[in-house]
Amino acid sequence: MNLQDFIGLRSHCPMCNSALITRFISDRKQKSKIIENRYVAILVMRGMRSCEPDYEVGYSFGMQDNSLSIEFYNEWDMSGSASNYMVKIFKDFHKNMSNTKFRFIRTCGLCFKYELRSQPINIDLKTASYSSIDASTESFVFTTSTDVGFKFIRLDSHIEWNVSDLWWWRDEHDYKLEWPLKSTCSHRLALPYIPFISKEETNERLDKLILFS
Repeated sequence: MNLQDFIGLRSHCPMCNSALITRFISDRKQKSKIIENRYVAILVMRGMRSCEPDYEVGYSFGMQDNSLSIEFYNEWDMSGSASNYMVKIFKDFHKNMSNTKFRFIRTCGLCFKYELRSQPINIDLKTASYSSIDASTESFVFTTSTDVGFKFIRLDSHIEWNVSDLWWWRDEHDYKLEWPLKSTCSHRLALPYIPFISKEETNERLDKLILFS
């Protein structure tokens, strides 16, 4: 599927109904914008030495085709031109980024209880293109308030393998998907794929699975 199709899989968070946002490589601080049917993720490139300024690079993806362009920004936010020095920084930056795998993420920036990740994509700078996108994993966090804090159930549904992971635990503090799971969580691996029906129905089903574990 193309990027527009991937974004269209879910437009709103199934947990709180707020509009989802699109990210490129989730653990990188970034800005993003849509311009003329292109999704642009803007990341910071550090200078090669501490005394040198930082620059920004925009990965510009065609939303309905697989075209790719690279845009450079200086301190005046001007794009479209780059010095040889900026190109050299970008080559090192892109090589380092490749080690973490390129992927798209649809996530909720309000409740932080939902995320859809794509499988890794290939970026070809020579042909100025990127590969087709396939959905990988949907993650949901169900939260129930208790007298002593919260009960959490996290469901990771692996679309590519048709299996699900189920985690559950209690804590006095709220939990967001961007935080790591605690080692004290109860965990069931490789369950048959559990589809999301609705927040209420799925939570009820998961509660029953935990009860008989």
